[in-house]
Amino acid sequence: MKKYLRTVIVIGVLAIAAVGYYFYLANKDITQQAVEQAAASDEASALINRDIEKTYPESPKEVAALYARISKCYYDKDTKEELIDGLAKQARILFDDELNQKHPYNEFLAGLKEEVSQFKESNIYISGYTVQTASGTRYGTFEGRQYATIHVLYYFREGSTLRSSYYKYTMRKNDAGQWKILFWELDTTEEE
Repeated sequence: MKKYLRTVIVIGVLAIAAVGYYFYLANKDITQQAVEQAAASDEASALINRDIEKTYPESPKEVAALYARISKCYYDKDTKEELIDGLAKQARILFDDELNQKHPYNEFLAGLKEEVSQFKESNIYISGYTVQTASGTRYGTFEGRQYATIHVLYYFREGSTLRSSYYKYTMRKNDAGQWKILFWELDTTEEE
């Protein structure tokens, strides 16, 4: 009888261990996905809650880096749509008045949400970026206003394919001495 009882207990323990291991493996991907979503949400929330006006970036490189962080959050596969509105408001603080006037907020937000939706449908997201060194920033003056241009290299992940694109940001210093993004464009000359 003791031998029979031991056999039943051993089989029971093994069965419980097998079922537990199965649930561990089945939920492992969900747990990893939840961690990634929380990280994306945390980054977006940190950017949304940042007081950019109070701690405005001092150099064109810092402005470009902050905008690249915001852009990465826009297109992150785990960023919820309701966070895009807050990110867009923060991004517009970095924009020159002229750029904000040309693209009213509602128009800007609608275009942004459409573009983000297209990226997500195509399974494309920004996996990283590199901001040009400060020594590579070009400065100039036109009609008494200071301008700067700097490049950001974005890395895009599309499924299992990684591609990259250079964007050139042109900034203008405002009356308060802050560098503001005037416009940006895809720069194909950097890729050659």
